[in-house]
Amino acid sequence: MLIMKKLLFLFFYALIFFLAFGCVHRHEVAVNPTVFVKPSSIGNGRTIYLKIIDSRLNNDIYKREGNFKTNKVRIVADSNLEDSIIKSLQRGFQDLGFRVKTRPESGSSSLKVAIVETKFSMFANTSGFHQQMKAGFRVAVKAGPQKYNQVYRDIQKVSQKVPFGRFLNERLINLAISQSLQKIFSDPKLLNILANPS
Repeated sequence: MLIMKKLLFLFFYALIFFLAFGCVHRHEVAVNPTVFVKPSSIGNGRTIYLKIIDSRLNNDIYKREGNFKTNKVRIVADSNLEDSIIKSLQRGFQDLGFRVKTRPESGSSSLKVAIVETKFSMFANTSGFHQQMKAGFRVAVKAGPQKYNQVYRDIQKVSQKVPFGRFLNERLINLAISQSLQKIFSDPKLLNILANPS
């Protein structure tokens, strides 16, 4: 009897899950990452050439291939992800006293940020609905004779008893991306190289 109840419970959630997402072919989310940087003059007006590269195989944040047309789901950003990320990084480095340029200038330090992962996953079981978002960025710094490479990643998870809506999807996706970018500004070695290029 207990096994039967669990099977019925799982079937019920699977049905809700299908109804919630089964008819969605392309699900767009607003990606607006935010970073919190305490204003300072550590940059002392030095120029940084900032470049964003999308190294992902495709722009899908989530993709599920089903056996039927109504069972296929894609989640993508509703705008250019590179633009959203570069705006967030620009604001952060400007708050630290750097001059941020998107075109190279002679003598300026370079900060190249590659988007290596934006992977969203979700599943349902007898305990409820579960979502996970992974975000990762590979950063390459060149400041005078100094070079520095690092990867910054973050994973966010959430679970609840009822199906998730779009708002919660967006919040989780933005949180993981924002926390990954935040780690760039929390890396003292990276900041020191940019602030002291020679």
